[in-house]
Amino acid sequence: MSTDSCHAQLKKKRRNVLMATAIGVVLIIASLGIVGAFNSDAYSGFISNFVRLLSEFLPPDFSRIDLWWMPLCETVAMALAATALGLLIGLPLSVCAANNTHSHMWLQHLTRMVLNILRTIPDLIWAVLLCVAFGAGAFAGMLALCLHSIGALGKMCAEHLEHTAPEPILAIQATGAHKFQIITHGILAQASPQCMDATLYRLEINMRSAIILGFIGAGGLGQELISSMRVLAYAEVSAQLLLLIALVALVDLCSSFLRRRTLQAS
Repeated sequence: MSTDSCHAQLKKKRRNVLMATAIGVVLIIASLGIVGAFNSDAYSGFISNFVRLLSEFLPPDFSRIDLWWMPLCETVAMALAATALGLLIGLPLSVCAANNTHSHMWLQHLTRMVLNILRTIPDLIWAVLLCVAFGAGAFAGMLALCLHSIGALGKMCAEHLEHTAPEPILAIQATGAHKFQIITHGILAQASPQCMDATLYRLEINMRSAIILGFIGAGGLGQELISSMRVLAYAEVSAQLLLLIALVALVDLCSSFLRRRTLQAS
């Protein structure tokens, strides 16, 4: 390759990068304009309102903390149960959705369509529908998180299965193993650390989402939080937020520890 052609390719790449950067900047500026970020009225009185709101939040009021432990346990239970059921149902669906586990294209497309539907509908919408069907409470919230987790974990695990190395699979096939053994020992065994990592990440997401679902009556501490906000008890709100921050930090710490152990074991 001549020097002139190398320079021409470098110029073309540089021009493409500049064009992509310019398009990205224009899209960001347009998005900020659409949401009103350049509207000066949105910032008028911000400092005074923030200081007033902060004074109502402090100091935190933990006088009713005895009434918050059960809703806090509900939040944790919703996230744990939804993540566990999401993995138990989503993992078999990921095997059906992957393109290297079977040769039935209709099954792969059908499963991917189901996973896309479950994942596309937000868990908040699922919670509204399930609260109508089952009544308000933690059970409806858990089912909403479960349905969304099935779609998310099924999609992520399917991608991890598709990116497994073919050599171990061919080696197992050479031993005369049947299809189930090939999938479990050749494909799932390779992708298990990545699937576990995706599951732990999903648990963190479900823990945060379980708090939000309480705003619409789907149980958990989020329901107590929105109740305190409705009566303008901001000192209680700040105390509940501190509990939620501590809970999420603890979950992040535990999931990070389990993720490191999983990577070391693999």
